[in-house]
Amino acid sequence: MKTISMMLISGIVLSLFAAAAFAGSDERKGSPAGFIAKFYGTVERLPEKGWEGTWIVNGREILVTGHTKIEEEYGRVAVGSYVKVEGNYSGKTFTAYEIEVKGDKRAHYDKSHQDKAYNIKFSGAIESIPQDGYEGLWVIGGRKVEVNSKTLIDETGGKALVGSYAEVKGIRTGKTVTAHEIEVRRGR
Repeated sequence: MKTISMMLISGIVLSLFAAAAFAGSDERKGSPAGFIAKFYGTVERLPEKGWEGTWIVNGREILVTGHTKIEEEYGRVAVGSYVKVEGNYSGKTFTAYEIEVKGDKRAHYDKSHQDKAYNIKFSGAIESIPQDGYEGLWVIGGRKVEVNSKTLIDETGGKALVGSYAEVKGIRTGKTVTAHEIEVRRGR
């Protein structure tokens, strides 16, 4: 009888230690520390300046901090990019600890929705650029191209000057393309 009582007490003590160990896990839904999640989606909105702040990915609000690791090996972060997001839910807040660009979202051209944003790649001559730097409205191959602080301008093939030939990759919204990248192919 004494042996059975000792085994029973040992089992209860062991159960209590195991329960305490599992209660501190971040992966357990509903724990005070939150839980870890990973999902894939399309970037719908970014902060106006820099990466820190609230992003919208597939309709979800994502908090990006200075500690968030952002990987751009397979593409640049931009509205329309397809990303993997890993982070931690705490209450209603999802804080990302890593965002990895998996590539550009491939949307199909549909004439009935010409104002819908979609990815585009084209080449042409640079017809105009802003007078006071690269940021602003360019015209390349007869198309309006918006260049901002996040646009990568690759001038290894030549200088970005009126008359140079360039390839543009970006997101088209209406009649304007917001450039992710402009690669100058040859100078004038």
